Order: sequence, then C-alpha cells, then structure tokens
Amino acid sequence: MKTGRWARLIGAACAAVLGRGALADTLVPPGPVIDTWTINGSPYIVQGDIQVIDLTIDPGVQVRVDGPFTIEVVGRISAIGSEGLPVLFTAHAAANPWRGLVFNDTPPGSVMEHCIVERSNNSGLRITSTSPQGAPPAVRRCTIRDNTSPLSGGGIRAHITAGEPLKLEHCTVAGNTANPNNAGGDYAGGGLYLTGSAVLLGSLFSDNKCYGSCPSLCNNSARGSALYCDGAGTLIATACEFKRGLVHSTVSFPGGAISRGAIYVKGPTVTLANSVVSCNTATGSVPSGSGVWVESGEVAIVNCTISGNSDEAVVCEGGSVAVRNSILFFNNGGGSQYSGPVDICYSDVQSELVPGCNNVSVGPGFSPSACGAFQICLPSVSGCIDAGDPDPQLNDGCLPPGRGTARNDMGAFGGPGNCAWTNPCYADCNWDCARNLSDFGCFQTKFATGDPYADCNGDGVRNLADFGCFQTKFALGCP
Repeated sequence: MKTGRWARLIGAACAAVLGRGALADTLVPPGPVIDTWTINGSPYIVQGDIQVIDLTIDPGVQVRVDGPFTIEVVGRISAIGSEGLPVLFTAHAAANPWRGLVFNDTPPGSVMEHCIVERSNNSGLRITSTSPQGAPPAVRRCTIRDNTSPLSGGGIRAHITAGEPLKLEHCTVAGNTANPNNAGGDYAGGGLYLTGSAVLLGSLFSDNKCYGSCPSLCNNSARGSALYCDGAGTLIATACEFKRGLVHSTVSFPGGAISRGAIYVKGPTVTLANSVVSCNTATGSVPSGSGVWVESGEVAIVNCTISGNSDEAVVCEGGSVAVRNSILFFNNGGGSQYSGPVDICYSDVQSELVPGCNNVSVGPGFSPSACGAFQICLPSVSGCIDAGDPDPQLNDGCLPPGRGTARNDMGAFGGPGNCAWTNPCYADCNWDCARNLSDFGCFQTKFATGDPYADCNGDGVRNLADFGCFQTKFALGCP
C-alpha cells in the first residue's frame, strides 16, 4: 500500500513538473477540427482523415499522422512556429506515410510559417485555388522535405488559376520525389508542380527528383526535377536556388523517354531573376537540357547564374527565351551552353562569344564544381563584375552582394534585384566570398552599430551569446 501511495505521489509530481505533453499523446479522431493545439498537448496524433475548419497551432507543436490519412483545410489554419520551435507535420511512423496537407479552394487567411512538412506519399502540400473568392495559404520560412507523389509534384502540387498566386517565401523544398517507383508515363515536378501563377522569393529547391519510364511510345517522361510549370499563369522567382536535382527516364524500346530540365516551362510567362541553377543532372535514355527547358511560353532569365549542370544551361524548344546579365558556364561538360533561339545579351557564355549584344566568354572566377549560392559568389578578380548592362536603371541595388562599382554585375548577385538576397553564408559577414578573420571584425562592427544581423541566435537580443553563436557558425563553414 505504501509503495503504491508513493508511486501515485511521484507520478503526480512528475505530471506537474513535466506537463501533459511529456506523459501522453493527444489523440485526434477523424472528422472536423475547431481547436488550438498547444505545446502542452504535443504531439497530436491524427488517427484518420480530418477537416480543418478553424485551427491554430502554436510553436513547437508536432502533428503526427498515424496512417494513410489527409489533413484537409476547408476553412482556416494558422500554423506559426519559430526558427527554434517549428511546427512539424509528419508521419507517426516513418514506415507508414501519411497523405499530406490539402487546401481546396479555401478562403483567405491560412498561414504556414516556420513549419516542416515531411514523409507524405501524396505530396507534402496539395493546393487548389480556382475561385476568385479563395486564396492559397501564405507559406513562409517552411521546409517541405522528403515527400513523394505517385503522380507529379513530389513536394508540392499546386493548381492556381484564380485569385492570388501561390507565394513561397524563404522556404526550402528538398529531397522530394515525383514517381519514386518509376511507373510508366509522363511525370513532372520533383519539388513543385505548378499549374497557374506563383511567386517564389528567396527559396531553395535542393536534391529533388523526378522519374519516368516508357513501356510504350511516349515523350518527355521526366520533366523538371525542381520545378515544372504550365498553363496560362505567371511565375516570378527571385533570389532562389535550384540545385542538385535529378530527372531520370528509362525506356524499353529504342528512342523516347526524354529527361529534361531542373526547371521546365510549358506555357506561362516566367521571370527568373537573381537566381542560381546549379549542379542538376539529367540521366536515362535521352537526357537533355538539365538547367532550364522551355517548351512554350515567354521566359526572361535576368541576372542569373546557371552553372555545373550535366547538359545545356538553357534549351528553347518553343516560345521565347531572353537571357540578360547572366552567367552560363561549366554546363554540358564545357560544350554548348544553350540550344534553340535563345536571345542573349550582356552575359558570360562559355565557349561561345554570342554575337551582337555585348556578351563575353571570360569565365566567372568560381570553380567548375561550385554548387549553390555561396560557392558561385564572384571573387574580386572576376571579369563578370561591372560587366552587365550599363543602363543606370539596371545598376546593382545593393553593395554587397554587388561587387566593384554600382554598374550591373553579371550573375545572381548583380542588378537592381540583388537586394532580395540574404547572405547565403552567415559566417561570411562581409560577403567577400571567403571566411577569414576580417569576418570577426565585420561582426563586431555590426554588433556595435546595432545591426539586426548581429542577433546571431535570433532571440531578439544582442548580447555576448551572439558572439559565441557567430564563432560556432564560422567553425561550421559555408554550404
């Protein structure tokens, strides 16, 4: 009796100290949900398909879906985490994937910020917005990772044909796969499959894959490892990275089964500005154009760096493509950097001095194996600095990341839109493409002058802990 009494007392004390979330899960049955999910109730175990009418999710909450179920938002969801306490949507057991978040013509007002969406086998996010009265969710500083789809759109599948465009701001879309089982047919968009309109700002698409195969006659079976877009909409991508993607197709008869593009465009008007497309691969029966492939539509590539891709940087099969103030180098094994009627001006193009429009072939100064934004930063000796269009309206907006004088630098870190970049390597404080002792002096100056950059650990306060944080980031190196 005494032992049992003490056990009950100890249990009660533990519950008071540790809180409910340390002792028991919160079970969420199938059906409609109107609630606030708090850290004390976390993790929330979803046991069937649920329909979100009005749901607020606090920072640090884990939402674990226990089976092949869907979270469908029919009203409003506000899932706002923080950098240190993200909101997690995941499978309760890694071997038993769930079926993602669905937004189907939802009303305005849904927000996902500092969220992680992972381990769905039917796209991490599926978003449809076809009504002028509806709106897709605002998606900010979220990570969509390690999801798959038996169809297209491994990470995100979006159909946005009315109302506001889909907006992804400072998000990471990584490790997602379209058609992971390599089923026969056409598949597209390992990271994002988009019909309609979207705005992508400061987002990273990395290590996404798209597979396809042709058991019988077919074409274009794998398209867009990072991004596939079609329809009559408008896509604007600014200060984004598209890297290390894979499109792969196989065929059981001679010919066909084509793999094309980290970015594949079919129809819309696209502006790709101040962005990096690097180290993407097309493999399989007929690989081609592992950078940007345009089947149709109007595409403007402005102040971009496209480098280190296995095949051509840009292919124009149809529509129109204009390249301005950009770097096309180290693609296609050093061979032709583009194919088709691509209009190129004030750009650095390897092996080809494109006539008539102030192009050069001087080499950007970074390594042929460079991947990602920090590694393609222009060293001070680069011939691409101050070599873009001299029109003052096209001058570098910010110095840094612009180098030299105010004149437009070729590549992703030049031009009027370069202020959209956040330093891709925090430890390179002075943004000179190297980590050295001068970065400590730079950090000390920013700390003394009250620059928000000096809040290294993001706790809203500048203090000695930020110096320790900076030292740690410096030691970890740059991506």
